[in-house]
Amino acid sequence: MFRKFFEALFPSQKQLDTNKLILVVDDGEVERKFMQNTLAQRGYRVLVASSGEDAVKLAHENKPDLIFLDYSMPGGMNGHEACKLIKRNETTKDTQIVFLSGSVTPTKVIDCYDAGAEYFLAKPISASTLLEHTRLLIEDDEINRKQAAQQQQQ
Repeated sequence: MFRKFFEALFPSQKQLDTNKLILVVDDGEVERKFMQNTLAQRGYRVLVASSGEDAVKLAHENKPDLIFLDYSMPGGMNGHEACKLIKRNETTKDTQIVFLSGSVTPTKVIDCYDAGAEYFLAKPISASTLLEHTRLLIEDDEINRKQAAQQQQQ
C-alpha cells in the first residue's frame, strides 16, 4: 500500500528504460555506493572508481555518457587533473563531467569549469537532485547530438 502511495506522489522515481553508462568517481566508499545504487535503481548502467587514475582509465576504455567526479581525492591524481585528461582525449572529449565537492568556493567552481566540466554540484547530494541532474544532462546531450547530426545532413 505504501509503495503505491509513494509512486503516486513521486512518479519520477520509476525505473527508466536506458542503456546510458555513468561513471561515478569518489574516494569515499559511502558516496560511491549511494550514487551507484541510486543511479542503478533508476535503470542506468554504472561504473565506479575511487581515484583520478582509475577515472581516466575507465573513461577511455568505456566512454561513459556522463561522469560524476569528486574534486578532491587524496594522493595521486585529483578530480581536476582527471577532468583535463579526459577532456583532452579524442575519444572522451565530449563526455559530460559533473564535479562534486563538499567545499564550495567561487574559485573552485571556476577552476572546475576551466578544466572542462559542464556542471558543479555541492555535496552532500540528495537522491532526487542526483537523479534530476542526471536526467537533464543526458537529455540535453541527446538533443545536442541530434541537432549536430541534422546540421551535418544539411
